[in-house]
Amino acid sequence: MDWETLKADCLACSRCELCKTRTLNKLRAPKDLKLLERRKMHYSDTDVNGHVNNTRYADFACDAVELDKLPPEQFLAEMQIGYLAECRPGEILDLEAGSIDSGCYVHGLDRNGKARFETAMIFQQVGS
Repeated sequence: MDWETLKADCLACSRCELCKTRTLNKLRAPKDLKLLERRKMHYSDTDVNGHVNNTRYADFACDAVELDKLPPEQFLAEMQIGYLAECRPGEILDLEAGSIDSGCYVHGLDRNGKARFETAMIFQQVGS
């Protein structure tokens, strides 16, 4: 934090203007995905426009892989989320997951099999 300007430092890098120079890789689903959960979208998941709030997708992914059961020597180091289509209250998403290098991939599909979001989570060991 720069206490003179009251601007927060970027946590992702030390050189950017809101990380505009950083290019993210396209997420790729692993071949073998497993259905972990069917999750209904609720009113409390929505923003003022009636769409599921973008921050909730991170919660859905973390809950689906039971992040609370992560060994104490590991932590979530990175998370990339791709928002593919909006969701509304009452819709149900199938949350499927599979392993990727150093982490896991999760995506949410509607009843027609259309992907609504996808997430890659990278885990690291404490102290590495």
